[in-house]
Amino acid sequence: MLTATVRDGGALPRRPDDVDADGSALAIVWDSGDPESADGSCGGRFLRRRPALLALVRATLTAGVDGIQFVWVGPARDTVQVRVSVNEDTRVFAGVRLIPLSALPYGLTLRELDVLTLLVGGLSNPDIASRLRTSPRTVTTHVARVLTKLGVNNRTAAAVLALTDGLVALPLPGGHARFEQFALGRVSAAVVSRL
Repeated sequence: MLTATVRDGGALPRRPDDVDADGSALAIVWDSGDPESADGSCGGRFLRRRPALLALVRATLTAGVDGIQFVWVGPARDTVQVRVSVNEDTRVFAGVRLIPLSALPYGLTLRELDVLTLLVGGLSNPDIASRLRTSPRTVTTHVARVLTKLGVNNRTAAAVLALTDGLVALPLPGGHARFEQFALGRVSAAVVSRL
């Protein structure tokens, strides 16, 4: 099935009905767009309370991808690491499992996650700086910290690790341009085109 991870500013979700007692939630999202809880979990409720996240999961069904993984960054900068898998036989449903985290993987900050996401798109430091509205020198510092935290030697290795581990932020910082070749970019574009 699928997994997803939830973090809210370093703390576990405060509402006990957002996740189950064991800290997880499982949901199925049908092509009609309706989320429902699976296996007695609270996942459907979790997604209904986060319509932007639900829109991304729904878009996975219509974007022609079999599955994606990403870190959803909500309006309050809360994060949910999501792995979505689409039923390949019928393409009528996808599922999401949510597991709270106390921090982003590898000790990344949210800004470093933004930088890593833009590295995946192949952006240069000046391009990243433009999207994040900061200086190229600041981006250079962030890139160095990201490489160190991930334990890799170059931008390509960081991008591969980010895609493998689902460390790409959605919504995409600065928009979905330069991400069209990735399933994540197609899903992001599908959501934006509906707005």
